[in-house]
Amino acid sequence: MFSGDWSSVGNIVSFNIDVSFDNILTFGTGQYYLKLPFPSHDNRLLSDGCLHDILNNNDQYSIVGHVNAGSDILELFSITSNGRQNPFTKQVPVTLNNEDNFHISGVYEKNH
Repeated sequence: MFSGDWSSVGNIVSFNIDVSFDNILTFGTGQYYLKLPFPSHDNRLLSDGCLHDILNNNDQYSIVGHVNAGSDILELFSITSNGRQNPFTKQVPVTLNNEDNFHISGVYEKNH
């Protein structure tokens, strides 16, 4: 259901995470987040993510992640039509289904 990889050269970390909802029994409550391999050195917005809404004509939605300096928690957000970021939840940007999936990747400097 979750897969990913990361690499590190010096203090620079590159990661890629794929999430499939195939085996999900309940989508829980609240904002979704992922754990990065290392804490971030600085506040960072990572914008290389996409939600694939398979049941609705394979629609795609941008997903971004924000990590605070000193944290390894990547909070996930969707982007509205006016550019605002809303917390990514089981109902935002769309109601999730088991067929859906998302991925996010990025590069950041790890805390040293």
